[in-house]
Amino acid sequence: MTRLHSMSTIWLRGPLIRAGAMIGLGFGGLADAAVFRHLLQWHRLIPAGGMADGVWLGGFLLVLVIGLGMLWNGMRNPLVSRSNRLLAGSVILGMGLFAATKALLFHHVLQLHNLRPGPDRLVWDMTYLLGAFALLGLGWLLIRRTGWQ
Repeated sequence: MTRLHSMSTIWLRGPLIRAGAMIGLGFGGLADAAVFRHLLQWHRLIPAGGMADGVWLGGFLLVLVIGLGMLWNGMRNPLVSRSNRLLAGSVILGMGLFAATKALLFHHVLQLHNLRPGPDRLVWDMTYLLGAFALLGLGWLLIRRTGWQ
């Protein structure tokens, strides 16, 4: 259990970090689908689209709702940290976790699709992966710099 000491009070950070990471994971999946598949129409999870996209979106909506429930439940405990920076860092970390997992698994290992098909597909896939690592780093930095809040 991660704790912060503030004067005589021990603030629990773990529930907020877990809830934020789940929210970020769910939001990352929904944002990826909205931006790259539906707005830009660069790629689909599988060529068939339709049903697979619906299952994908429904799954990440469920993850987002579970994360919000975890946040709601955690805030009922007066010892859980109320740090906005800690929550923001956790959400960003969760988004980075989604993006890195998707980039490595779907784009590179399983090669189910590329971010943007065409002659520069590797450049687009690597840029997406670097963006994922940047989100992971920023989230981790915000979590570590929360201090004694």
